[in-house]
Amino acid sequence: MKFKDSETPRPRQHPEAIREQGTAPQVIDGAFPDREMVARAATNGLYHGRGPLVSGRALTPVATPVAADPVSILLLGLDPATAARVMAVVATHFGQPFDMVSRAIDARAIRAADIVLFDVAVPDYAISQAQLAAPEALILPLDGGRLEGDSWLPAILRHVARQKAVESGRQVAEEALFQKAERARVTLESIGDAVLVTDSLGYVTYLNPVAETLTGWSRDEASAQPLATVFKIVDGAAGEFALNPAVTAMNEDRTVGLVANCILLQRDGGSIGIEDSAAPIHDRNGRVTGAVIVFRDVSLSRSVTQKMAYLAHHDSLTGLPNRALLAERLGRALGAARRHDRQLALLFLDLDHFKRINDTMGHDIGDHALRGTAYRLSDCVRETDTVSRLGGDEFVVLLEEIDSPDDAAHIAEKVLAAITAPLHVGDHTLQVSASIGISIFPQHGADAETLHQRADAAMYQAKAKGRAGYQFFQADPEGEAGVPHSGNSTKRVG
Repeated sequence: MKFKDSETPRPRQHPEAIREQGTAPQVIDGAFPDREMVARAATNGLYHGRGPLVSGRALTPVATPVAADPVSILLLGLDPATAARVMAVVATHFGQPFDMVSRAIDARAIRAADIVLFDVAVPDYAISQAQLAAPEALILPLDGGRLEGDSWLPAILRHVARQKAVESGRQVAEEALFQKAERARVTLESIGDAVLVTDSLGYVTYLNPVAETLTGWSRDEASAQPLATVFKIVDGAAGEFALNPAVTAMNEDRTVGLVANCILLQRDGGSIGIEDSAAPIHDRNGRVTGAVIVFRDVSLSRSVTQKMAYLAHHDSLTGLPNRALLAERLGRALGAARRHDRQLALLFLDLDHFKRINDTMGHDIGDHALRGTAYRLSDCVRETDTVSRLGGDEFVVLLEEIDSPDDAAHIAEKVLAAITAPLHVGDHTLQVSASIGISIFPQHGADAETLHQRADAAMYQAKAKGRAGYQFFQADPEGEAGVPHSGNSTKRVG
């Protein structure tokens, strides 16, 4: 069907497109008087951007942004002459010929189209097919007689190219942001450390799976909860609630480490040792908008460290302080005794004939006897004193801040009485005795080594005089002074 120049072709519209104007594509009358009308029509929802296209070649508008994806034009029902003129318009205004112009009613071509130009004589069913197949395309009737010398087609092409460039750029930017956020999410979800994020007011906004496990709070439950509710921490050394590092990090705008020996109180009432730090979160202008806490469960490593430290200073069989811890405590005790002008005593104890127990009853029975002796020794002294096992059947007792040697003698008698009491090990009843040598600070020495040597020497003196007793250090034949003691320097028990 042909129209005269003075007539306006009647647009063919799909019924659904008419009912949903403003949101669905519309068929536009091809008689545009100027570019302003084209721009107005396109702005009112006549074109909707979409994803990558599969037909068409990129248009390169002159002085117009280049679309990142090609702009595709479908010519529907145009005669060859009109199609050639359309291609000439494209070539004239866009600097290159557009040779992917289809005149077939092909579903794939229609779906790929950004612009559908149809002849006013095309049947209604074809227009309906185009509208259903390409709901986001700009569908326009074309009167070949109005094409030459008119600027509406180049204006529409430029507009679509611009829109597509903007849409493509937006999609690229959104995809880049999505990929960046996705990488961050996957990283946070996958790392072995717990991550907790708060806003500037101290309310929880995010927990990763590890943080959920350690705190006992799910992400949904913790969201918008105060940080102090979800992340309760205690100073393990002081036994008091610790200042949350996220608060300090935001207030002082710096990275803050957790307190040493930090303990996290879990939602179910449990507790775990944690360590690490908190840091402020900044927006693009450098303003603090929240904080992130990164922490890890160190209960196992802390327990191993504590156990190693314990084993390094304690006897593995009896649990008593070993030689290293005894030396440390004796050093501190000597310093305190000098400052306060006090005395202290060192008692060296050796079990009498203990080898017989091992040889006749076995080492298991001997080990039980040693543990029983350790328990009895510890029960004879004050909490401030130290009972140590040097190895084998040798023990040392450090008595701090005694008033006189009589105090040491009293403890020695108490120890001997406890040790000589029958010791029941399984079906066996053991009778154990010990010999004790005593040195006094400052009478027998002003340093740890001298006190050790003289207590050890006194112990051998006690053995030489019959065992099962205690002996204060006495002067050797060369005239070393002994200890001034009101009672006998040697005493046997039993």
